[in-house]
Amino acid sequence: MVVRVRRSLSNLFLCAVVLLLVGCPPEGRVIAVDIDEELIALKIGESMTIRANVHVTGAASRTVEWSTSDANVARVSASGLVTALGPGVAFVTAQSHESPRFGADLRVLVLDEQRVASPYASVSQVKVLRPSRSSASDPRLVGFDLAWESSWRGDLRPSYVAAADTWDAAWVFVKFRVVGGGWEHATLLTHGHGAEAGVSIDASSDGKGAFVYRQAPGFGAFEARGVRLAWDSALDGVSEGDVQDVRVFAIEMVHVPRGSFALGTGGDEASAFRNGSSDDPFVVRGQTSLDLGAGEGQLNWSVGVDSGAPDGSTNRSFPTGYDAFYVMKHQITQGQYAAFLNTLTQAQADARVHVGAQRRYAITGEAVGSYATTLPHVAANFLSWADGAAFADWAALRPLSELEFEKAARGPLAPVPNEYAWSGTGITAATALQDEGSIQEVPTPFSANANFDQRLTPAGPLRVGAFAADGESREGSGASYYGVMELSGNLWERTVTVGNVEGRRFAGSHGDGLLDAAGDANVATWPGADEVGAGFRGGAWYNEAAHLRVSDREFAAQVNAVRDSGRGWRAARSAP
Repeated sequence: MVVRVRRSLSNLFLCAVVLLLVGCPPEGRVIAVDIDEELIALKIGESMTIRANVHVTGAASRTVEWSTSDANVARVSASGLVTALGPGVAFVTAQSHESPRFGADLRVLVLDEQRVASPYASVSQVKVLRPSRSSASDPRLVGFDLAWESSWRGDLRPSYVAAADTWDAAWVFVKFRVVGGGWEHATLLTHGHGAEAGVSIDASSDGKGAFVYRQAPGFGAFEARGVRLAWDSALDGVSEGDVQDVRVFAIEMVHVPRGSFALGTGGDEASAFRNGSSDDPFVVRGQTSLDLGAGEGQLNWSVGVDSGAPDGSTNRSFPTGYDAFYVMKHQITQGQYAAFLNTLTQAQADARVHVGAQRRYAITGEAVGSYATTLPHVAANFLSWADGAAFADWAALRPLSELEFEKAARGPLAPVPNEYAWSGTGITAATALQDEGSIQEVPTPFSANANFDQRLTPAGPLRVGAFAADGESREGSGASYYGVMELSGNLWERTVTVGNVEGRRFAGSHGDGLLDAAGDANVATWPGADEVGAGFRGGAWYNEAAHLRVSDREFAAQVNAVRDSGRGWRAARSAP
């Protein structure tokens, strides 16, 4: 969400000067008015109560009168309740009733709902609080409420989640800009964060964001109220009195715990992983370099498209899937991607946007700030590797390795030959949509659990999570062991391969929140815009069922940099 900052014209330092110059009459007087918030951001129809602090001596009145600079954007009641009416910016002012020369204001930004990032994790009631008056060196606090449906932790979980030792979370990060400058990634402190009871916050050590999730076992709608992230705005070069925009983003993730798992199934999937010269699955037992080849205990595969023969070893830091990581619950949605485009420079956005509505791709706009979509909850297709890598870098996430892809699907279970992401071989295609285009869009027949083989009308990707239904099994919901959705079908997953030297250089480094001037990710060990080192897993809406199988690696190292109607993206981040 976007928010802007304007400093109050009154402060306690000026109050002290007034007292020294004029003294304090016995009957008392107003000496200052201020507001804790520097800014608030609301969606149309949303409200937030603001409190003015009136500093007085003696028995002077603390009553204020509220006013707004634009009643078409926001109205304010006599009690300080601000209600958003229409998109735009307004100043809300609190003025002392007894001494009208004392007052304070804050900036209110009302957001056009179509410009707000969506899928399901929803950020609301965004505000930025001034540093503590007792210490100018204290950080600004970015406050907001966060909510999403079908959240879980531990034994209390949806029927389609098999893992009892995990949870879902929101990866939250903040973008800001100073007037005259571009969007930048806010640096968070590693401490000083908070929320109301029942909320856990794990800030990343690099200051790029935080995971927010439920503190105790539970299942259902989750509301993290009163979340406060400590922003090191001084380190980011934000000076006192700067006017800023601030935007808070939240992406639903699933925690994949540390532990061993199998690669390959022993089935007849193309180019599947195996243990040496046998047909047995290969078991990953630690985060270390993996020896490649046909010997016992070596990771082996049959050569696929653009794949080299197994030789040498992986980078010691290559994410094997053994260590804990978070992965996006859903693929990048069109709403998320449009919001991403709206925080780039125009040159960057021009490089990252696909033009032309087809196959349910509905992102429109010609300039930064205007990108929008009528299908915000539908998975974003027409993403090249470079497009998705740029999104991951911008969000301070990273690509998923193809080993992590299999871990996210299978978990620690013994593999089933030729299985799909739900650890079974039964699959039913979606053929039509009920409530097409809405957030309630549901594929039919209701027994369907995957989008594949060009059966769907209209053809293209579905709303993310469209098959998920509590009460259904993993197979019925098309869910992975950990509750990651659409790992089989809908859109191709883009992963870093071990099938060539370039992919094996990947060290699992996270993005820094910034792109280069051309709009590309700038992380040295990631596969570049030429896509060498990246590949495809999981299949798409137009593929036959065989390509949806978890261990199918026919295209795991394929180099193909074009945008396509069946290509999406899903990012990850190593657990703190």
